[in-house]
Amino acid sequence: WFLANETDQALIELELLLPQRPAGLVAIGECGLDGAIEVPMSLQITMLEKQLALASEYQLPVILHSRKAHNELLRIVKQFTLPRGGVWHAFSGSRQQAEQFIELGFMLGIGGVITYERAEKTRKAVAKLPIDSLLLETDGPTMPLAGHQGERNEPAYLPEVLQELALLRHTSVMELSQQIAINAEKMFRISVSS
Repeated sequence: WFLANETDQALIELELLLPQRPAGLVAIGECGLDGAIEVPMSLQITMLEKQLALASEYQLPVILHSRKAHNELLRIVKQFTLPRGGVWHAFSGSRQQAEQFIELGFMLGIGGVITYERAEKTRKAVAKLPIDSLLLETDGPTMPLAGHQGERNEPAYLPEVLQELALLRHTSVMELSQQIAINAEKMFRISVSS
């Protein structure tokens, strides 16, 4: 979204920061492809490829943005060895699309989209996907949950996303929250209290 205002300097700064491994550095991203914005796709691809190369070199997961560019994003990601995989941020796709990324070592960031009944494709997908491939996210301040349209999205709404996911999966909130914590610890190599 911001590539039109960025220069190679941002990438240089990232390359200088990565070897230092500052506290809190757990992934590279959010980066990816967006087919619904005016930034030229060629520029998006160039920057994405550079960030994927850094994720590979520094063995960090990558947080992927994908909107109206699934097939192209998948093609590009397959060209890189990403030992830590990553997260498909704000997943709103189909089960088949999700499985393609899960095979590459990715988890899915599940957010407020599943609280909308009209998001039938995504709701069906998250109900059936492997539980060890799911994470929770809010994407604050945008992407509000059903019932919160027009409001600022906040991490405080995560329990609502968790509740909806538990309903869709016919499981308990406690069991699901424990597994989500395990997933986050595995992906980001951090300690999570559930």
